[in-house]
Amino acid sequence: MDISKARAIVEDNIQAAMWLLNIQQWKIHVEYRDISGPNDFDGAVAGQCLANEGYKEATIIINAQEISDEEQLLNILRHELLHVAVSACYHTFRKACFEHVCDRHAENALMVVWTRCDEDAVRQLEDVFTHGLNFPNAKAAFDKARAEREDYFTSSTKKKKKKKQ
Repeated sequence: MDISKARAIVEDNIQAAMWLLNIQQWKIHVEYRDISGPNDFDGAVAGQCLANEGYKEATIIINAQEISDEEQLLNILRHELLHVAVSACYHTFRKACFEHVCDRHAENALMVVWTRCDEDAVRQLEDVFTHGLNFPNAKAAFDKARAEREDYFTSSTKKKKKKKQ
């Protein structure tokens, strides 16, 4: 997919998706570039998330050349945003475990476990959205969340204006 098309799709949907996942308080940067190098996954990587729970900031990297259409991109966006949503759990795990590890091999083993648990949790949540909550179409859900978000802010603005009067 062309980077400009990917950027437009992400920009059009990310706020609604964040609202839907209750992570609207996060500052999320999105980069569009190749994700290469060694990884724990089979095949090319189309998305990646680096979350900093302490600062409520995250960087999502989108590898547009590995994405074929809007639906795939939105599912990748949802996947990476789910990493943000579960990051507090794994931040606690990392903090608790890594403070007590002095051995480089043990630290590497913990990173493998951490990465696997994080991916498993996100994939399980995706299955819940897709099958358990009848959420097969990310675009429709993002559109609904966008409308709810706009209604919320519109009604909040009206309430503030009434109070000022």
